[in-house]
Amino acid sequence: RSLLGVLVLFLIFPVLTETHIPTSMQRILHPFSDIPPPSRVHIYQVVPGSVELTRGDPLRITVRTGKRQPESVVASVSVSGNVWRSIDLVRSDDDASLWNGVIEAVDKDFVYRIVADDAQSPRYQVRTFPPPIIESMRLTCVYPEYMDIPSRTFAEGDIAAPIGTRVGFELASSNALAGAWLEVGEKSQALQVSAT
Repeated sequence: RSLLGVLVLFLIFPVLTETHIPTSMQRILHPFSDIPPPSRVHIYQVVPGSVELTRGDPLRITVRTGKRQPESVVASVSVSGNVWRSIDLVRSDDDASLWNGVIEAVDKDFVYRIVADDAQSPRYQVRTFPPPIIESMRLTCVYPEYMDIPSRTFAEGDIAAPIGTRVGFELASSNALAGAWLEVGEKSQALQVSAT
C-alpha cells in the first residue's frame, strides 16, 4: 500500500505543480551542476549565451519564451559573483515570445542569467578583451615611371608624394583580426589580413 501511495503521488505530482520530473531528477542526480529549477514559464533560447566581446562593445541579448508568457524578463548580471543587478528586457511588438535588451559599453568580464517570472536560465559567461591597436606600420611608395625613382618604404604615417604614386600599407596589430579597412574620405577599401 505504501508503494502504491508513492506511485500515485509520483504520477500526480507533475499535474499538481505543472513541473517536469526530468528536470527535478537531473537536479537530484547532479546537485552541483547549474541546472535551473522547474518552472511554469519556460525559457527556450538565450542569444548569444556565453560570448567574447571587444571591450566597449554592447551586448545585445535576445530571449525566446514558451507559450505561457511571463510578466517580465530581466537579465541578472554579476561582475563580482556576489552582487547582482537586473536589466529589464523589452517584449517585441511583433512576437510576444521574443524579448530584447542591450548592455551598453561592456568593459569587464561578468556572468549573467535570464529570469522570467519563476523561470531562470543557466549562467552565461561574458569575457572581454582589449580592442586591437596598430603596433607598427610600413608604407611603401611606388613612384610614377616618369620620375625614375626607386620605391621607398617609410615607418611613419605622414608622407608626401607626387600625384600618381601608388602606396602600399603593411600594418601589425596587437590582436588577431577578422578584417581591416582603409578609409580615405568617404571611401573604404578592404585590406588583406594574414596571420604571422
